[in-house]
Order: sequence, then structure tokens, then C-alpha cells
Amino acid sequence: MAKKFLLYSKEDSSMVSTWTDYLYCSILKNGSMSLRYNVKDEYGSEWSPSIKNIRTPKEFIDAFESIERFENWSLQDLLPSLHIHHPIFAIHLEYMQKNQELDDELETEISVLLNKFMNGVKLEDLPSGNTNKRVFTNDVKKYVRDFLETTGNFPKDKQVIHGRTVIFP
Repeated sequence: MAKKFLLYSKEDSSMVSTWTDYLYCSILKNGSMSLRYNVKDEYGSEWSPSIKNIRTPKEFIDAFESIERFENWSLQDLLPSLHIHHPIFAIHLEYMQKNQELDDELETEISVLLNKFMNGVKLEDLPSGNTNKRVFTNDVKKYVRDFLETTGNFPKDKQVIHGRTVIFP
């Protein structure tokens, strides 16, 4: 039998109306989860279609973030109920969220490093059009990152990338 529980609820209002949003979670016998929300207001109750077949914390986060109605809700709001009803999954979810925050911080630091280096790069014979220039610049940045990750050094001198000359400092 599936286990259904309330993940979180929040009362909200506007100048003309008051309502309560509810987010429910179900854990099925096969171990997958589903999310479904309900809105209750003075006109009644409205259910959304279920988001089904959630098996991993990543899928859970993606499903939760896909519900536009909850754009101001935080994943942190859901954790107390998850810890009660599905504790191991809640721990995995917290771990993944912390790692995502660290990954975001890491990517920011790498991006800052690459941007500093890219300021000294001379791109000759840029393609026409703003979009093409942006794509080529991103390709050069990816080349620099791959080169740096592979060799531990920044590229130097003239290199040809996608048939175009790039001069590295």
C-alpha cells in the first residue's frame, strides 16, 4: 500500500483572496515517489496532476522545482516532514543539496579564474553576428578549461580553434 503524507502547506493571500497550498508526497510499494499539490480557497479545492516515478533526490528536486506555483518555497521547508516519513531519502536529499551548493561555488571560482585569463586572450577573425561571436568565445573558454584541466597549465601562443586563430598570453 502506498504511503501518502503532507510534505508542506502554506497559507497565502492577495488583496482579493486567501488560499492554502498543500504539497503531498506518496511513496509507492515499488519505492518510487510522487508529488501532488492541492489548492484550497473560498471556491473549493483543486488538485494538480501527480508528478510520478521519482526515484532519486535529483529527480525529487527537479520535480519540486518544476511546480511553478511554489517558486517562493524552499526545499528546506519540506525536509522536516521528509525526515519523519522517509528519513534516509531526506538525508540523501540534504547531502545532494549541500554538494550542489559546493559545486556551484566551485564553478563560480573556476569561472572567475577563466574570465581573468580570457581578458588577455586575443581572438582574431571572429565570426559575424553576436550569437556566433558568443558561441565561439564560449568554445575558446571551454578549450582553455579543458587544456588547463588536462595539463595543469594555461594554453600559450597561437592556437587554431575551429579554424580560427586565437592568441593566448
